[in-house]
Amino acid sequence: MKFTKFCLALSLCLMVFGIQAQENPEVPTTTPDEVATFVGGQKAMMTYLIDHVRYPDSAKQEGISGKVYLRFVVEKDGSISSVEVLKGVNELLDAQAKKAIEEMPAWTPAVADGLKVRSYVTLPINFELAK
Repeated sequence: MKFTKFCLALSLCLMVFGIQAQENPEVPTTTPDEVATFVGGQKAMMTYLIDHVRYPDSAKQEGISGKVYLRFVVEKDGSISSVEVLKGVNELLDAQAKKAIEEMPAWTPAVADGLKVRSYVTLPINFELAK
């Protein structure tokens, strides 16, 4: 009986916390009804990244390559904030990837329950040397 009451209380606490997190506009969502998108779609985003991500010469000379994983928030107005490197490769490559994301034009924001919401986006940027 005590265990059942504990589970019920824990379930209610988790439900209340989940509702508060969703209703708090300061907390970016990870599960919107419609995800945030780069204006123009994937092809336009790839073109942007090709034009704006610079492979540092010193990293090329040292043969440094790899995939940098970044996470950022797309705000309700589509602007980008809170850019962070989740998994980096090297300071030079990480910095270039982060700069390209920070300078991105506005996105189409995510939508949850018919309203624009802040949302997280995770994006890998691959630095690959030609063989």
